[in-house]
Amino acid sequence: MPQKKPCIDYAYYYLSRFPKTEKELRAKLYEKGYTDVEVESAMELLIRDGYVDDEQFARMYLESEVIKKGKPLWTIRGKLLQKGIDNRLLEWLIAEYEDDIADGTLTGILKEIDKLKARGLDGFDIAQKLIRKGYKIQQIKKALAKREEEE
Repeated sequence: MPQKKPCIDYAYYYLSRFPKTEKELRAKLYEKGYTDVEVESAMELLIRDGYVDDEQFARMYLESEVIKKGKPLWTIRGKLLQKGIDNRLLEWLIAEYEDDIADGTLTGILKEIDKLKARGLDGFDIAQKLIRKGYKIQQIKKALAKREEEE
């Protein structure tokens, strides 16, 4: 029977593929059969050395998914909470990035409108699909007003 890697080695390997939250990494290490002592020891070292940092993870995720890609904040917020990001930390980051999030969301809605129009949808159908994706009606109205200004 092959000997399994030390917990810290597996943790480094797992983190090398994509950053993880503390909750995600702990779950994976326990899933792999490491003991409480092994997991706690590895987590302490990884957190101390900055390899696991929930605040940085949440910042990166918000910047990527909401600000750059324009995905609905409501959806991404839910994913971050599932990944173990503290609600208070998340609220603080959302307030810090408020303007950037609003701009990213606006851009995301406009891209979605263009895609939906290209598929032959218009008016109510577009609004309905955007709402189902998690955008708020006020955000949609703002995006449509901006589109009218540009035209």
